[in-house]
Amino acid sequence: MLGIDFFCGAGGTTCGLLAAGIDIICGIDNDLSVQQTYEQNRRPDGSSCTFIHKGIQDVTTEDIASYLTGRGNMPLLFAACPPCQPFTNLKTDKAAQGDSAQLALHFLEQVRRHTPDYVLIENVPGIRHQKYGTVFNDLLEGLRDLRYEFDFRILNGRDFGVPQSRRRMILIASRLGMISLPQPTHGPHRTFPYEPAQVAFRFPAIAAGDCHPTIPNHRSSNLTDINLRRIQVAVVVTGMMQT
Repeated sequence: MLGIDFFCGAGGTTCGLLAAGIDIICGIDNDLSVQQTYEQNRRPDGSSCTFIHKGIQDVTTEDIASYLTGRGNMPLLFAACPPCQPFTNLKTDKAAQGDSAQLALHFLEQVRRHTPDYVLIENVPGIRHQKYGTVFNDLLEGLRDLRYEFDFRILNGRDFGVPQSRRRMILIASRLGMISLPQPTHGPHRTFPYEPAQVAFRFPAIAAGDCHPTIPNHRSSNLTDINLRRIQVAVVVTGMMQT
């Protein structure tokens, strides 16, 4: 399968898709500062993943078509992780986001132009909330009009082996027939236990607000006493639930 990663950033989604065996032709993003990092991703033939410095509004049909030459019958995936700030409950300035909530619909327009075989969309759970507008419903309606079958659900990364509790709305769509999201693999009474961060990364414990003197980027946010107590309670409750 071939893929194109829209809103690719530094390449987190590209890296995961490559690891899953999908050949990512290129990534597209309007942030030039991520290019050097993004191009460290390597395609199956060893070549660097191509970075296209463009906002999605400016991506033309010819831009995409030029990368699909010689594709043959290989299935094509369009992946998109649009900016989540317009849909998050965190204290972001929603007014300052401008029309960024509509960027997901610009992605839908790319899907409409090229009708890839598969579509993958990831965002925060809030994208589904009506208080942030009708973007998600518009996405679903657009996919229906294009005759995609799809499945979507809020998934937690820890249920699939990620050493972090990270809830995200995941949508996958197919023009080749029915499609469904995978079932969780990690957690109590499942194939594998949860993967704790201290085990996955083998980092030594540090206190809240500390920065490790020799391990780069190993730092912890400063937490208030009440938040520390909340975490302690959550750890105890989680342990009781797992037993």
